[in-house]
Amino acid sequence: MQSSITDVIDPVGWHVWSGDFALDTLTYREYQNTGVGASTSDRVDWKGYKVITSTAEAEGYTPGEFIAGGSWLPSTTFPYSLGKFLAGGLQHPTASSSLASSHSHHNLLPYSSLLLRFLTTTAANPSAPSESMSSDYSSTPVKIDSINPKVIYDSISSVTVCKECDAVLECEYAVRGEIVNLAQKLQEDLKVNPDSHPFDEIIYCNIGNPQSLGQQPITFFREVLALCDHPAILDKGETQGIFSADSIERAFQILDQIPGRATGAYSHSQGIKGLRDTICAGIEARDGFPADPNDIFLTDGASPAVHMMMQLLIRSKNDGILCPIPQYPLYSASIALHGGSLVPYYLDEATGWGLEVSDVKKQLETARSKGIGVRALVLAESNQQQIVEFCKKEGLVLLADEVYQENVYVPDKHFHSFKKVARSMGYGEKDISLVSFQSMSKGYYGECGKRGGYMEILASLVMSPPKVSVLSQHLSSISCAYCIEKFIFDAMQAGDESHESYTAERDAILSSLARRAKTLEDALNSSQHVAFQVHDFTSRGPDSSHLVSPHGVSQSVHERVSRLSNSSIVRILRTKESFLRLESKMFLTRTEYDRGVNTFSPEGRLFQVEYAIEAIKLGSTAIGVKTKEGVVLAVEKRITSPLLEPSSVEKIMEIDEHIGCAMSGLIADARTLVEHARVETQNHRFSYGEPMTVESTTQALCDLALRFGEGDEESMSRPFGVSLLIAGHDENGPCLYYTDPSGTFWQCNAKAIGSGSEGADSSLQEQYNKELTLKEAETIALSILKQVMEEKVTANNVDIAKVSPKYHLYSPSEVEEVISRL
Repeated sequence: MQSSITDVIDPVGWHVWSGDFALDTLTYREYQNTGVGASTSDRVDWKGYKVITSTAEAEGYTPGEFIAGGSWLPSTTFPYSLGKFLAGGLQHPTASSSLASSHSHHNLLPYSSLLLRFLTTTAANPSAPSESMSSDYSSTPVKIDSINPKVIYDSISSVTVCKECDAVLECEYAVRGEIVNLAQKLQEDLKVNPDSHPFDEIIYCNIGNPQSLGQQPITFFREVLALCDHPAILDKGETQGIFSADSIERAFQILDQIPGRATGAYSHSQGIKGLRDTICAGIEARDGFPADPNDIFLTDGASPAVHMMMQLLIRSKNDGILCPIPQYPLYSASIALHGGSLVPYYLDEATGWGLEVSDVKKQLETARSKGIGVRALVLAESNQQQIVEFCKKEGLVLLADEVYQENVYVPDKHFHSFKKVARSMGYGEKDISLVSFQSMSKGYYGECGKRGGYMEILASLVMSPPKVSVLSQHLSSISCAYCIEKFIFDAMQAGDESHESYTAERDAILSSLARRAKTLEDALNSSQHVAFQVHDFTSRGPDSSHLVSPHGVSQSVHERVSRLSNSSIVRILRTKESFLRLESKMFLTRTEYDRGVNTFSPEGRLFQVEYAIEAIKLGSTAIGVKTKEGVVLAVEKRITSPLLEPSSVEKIMEIDEHIGCAMSGLIADARTLVEHARVETQNHRFSYGEPMTVESTTQALCDLALRFGEGDEESMSRPFGVSLLIAGHDENGPCLYYTDPSGTFWQCNAKAIGSGSEGADSSLQEQYNKELTLKEAETIALSILKQVMEEKVTANNVDIAKVSPKYHLYSPSEVEEVISRL
């Protein structure tokens, strides 16, 4: 088909500017190959299509065959700075004077108006311009944010997508992929027909979303946020009685730093200056090296920060990102979405998912030999100094995703940031470029919905002024979210009113995460068909690290046990059937040594006793506190169904009039032990005419536990899967004993057992003192129980009892009275 010069147009009806126009306002990425400075035959548009500059070159082509094409315009008409549009200048005889006039005033609106007005007419008849255009170029234009080269606009401005963007097609995010789609379908089925499946609820654990699974937010954080979001209540008298004094004081400090004292106002593009100052102070305290608030960019979580770096650093498909396998799907999706290439390398499972820098270098060289310029490298956690040296030698930028710095579950391991390592080696910004990420969705904070995070950019090679400008367009993020960032880095001090409760809540969450991680590890390792390798944190805690060059980026290695523990394993297994499935996995025969209780393994272990202890960690939490006046017991009842009568769930039982016990684990086993103890105490009273001491009663229980049963059940094949807190009052005064499945017992001042025991024990250590009154012990026991429970404390889901000196189980009204003191 023969076409005249005016007929050669792109799909939206424009002719293409292909002259030597000014590039001062364009970035290299926006228009990679504009044809400037090239011969006519070499000119291509930014999508790689040849630009037609003469009628002769247009012969044999139809308009639909080009994304770009068209006529030559002289470079003196106006500077090309409309970066939103696929193709620029329109050739129209009547437009030249207006274009020149608009240029003289540096006003782009007439250009936009002109483009859009020509758009609606030339699509129908490119060679027949509207008569009104020569006189009215400043009319209100059709509002449009951007024009996609894959979209065709017809004469009535309707839109039809003719082909999806290749990058979008390649972008796959498995975290919200087929499994989640199926889960959503099943959930809809349950809404329509609750009996359609053999389960009644779906728990989403495809992402770390702890508060959706019952983790309670930190009380102090929420109090300050509430005051900042509604500062008018700060002036009300009753506020002093509702909020703690330090939360009120902290709210005033934060509001003084926010523009207009309003969390709903835009802030500085990098984030509120006062909060960035606080973050820097926290970084300095953590690393021992100075931090600059100008290097801090507050973001809506860590993921948007990574996307920003992707946008800045990846140029084309020729930019490769070295990414570990296994990897978190966000990384591969982000790389694809921003047009880069993923170059995989494999972590060594046999060495705890370790990394050999030499192996990574081989992958880098292989990719380069194929014409892929590797721009990024995602690394594992160990070998920090080697990683820094590798980055320096290869000219790579190190991106460290350090969102898991709080989740260190190994006592002798500690988190060390890459900034600290690099600075300790004597390297500054001129030696190595570094970007680190933090998010308040992880750690013990779990504030996923608040969308807060930051990145610290120490990368002079990366941050040219145009790129800082691009970053600023993305920022000015959620103000209220960064209040929590301030709390994290400006921690409360001992003596502050909220310090004890804050510390107890934080430690309870971290202990719970560690416990769930261990439960998951043991459950997987107990299977005959699954091998579970824990990551070997040889030098630091579980942050994630990345290496990129000035034109590449990536994210963390993979979601580790800390991420999986956020899934709240116990709550996932809510139905009876799924709990039995896990139980069967946990207690599968692993070797000949775990079939009975009378055979030690070569390592000197009794597996059945260990399994019983693990079973107790799945049980409800129970707490005992001894005072001079008596002993208080508080337990979580776990009402698993609204059809269940709360009073029928017994977690505290009377043994004798001066002894009671709380339990966690298998309640059937507890009943057997309690019945045995009741018989023993009554026999003693009948034989000797006096009550049995608390220690002797405990000893009798543990003797039975050591025999693993009595009568026909003696020497049964497993131990009792229950722990007891035995509270009593005898001639020695108040007593509290703790027993475990091995038949061992200890005397305690305070003790917690069950699923929340680690966090509760930590809180008890901080709050207990021997001068506590019985009333204070009630409050402490219930407040700690509240912190570790996954639901609100009510008179129906907790029990309280005391022995002082007689055993007394609290009525619901008495429990409500204690709750009112919290």
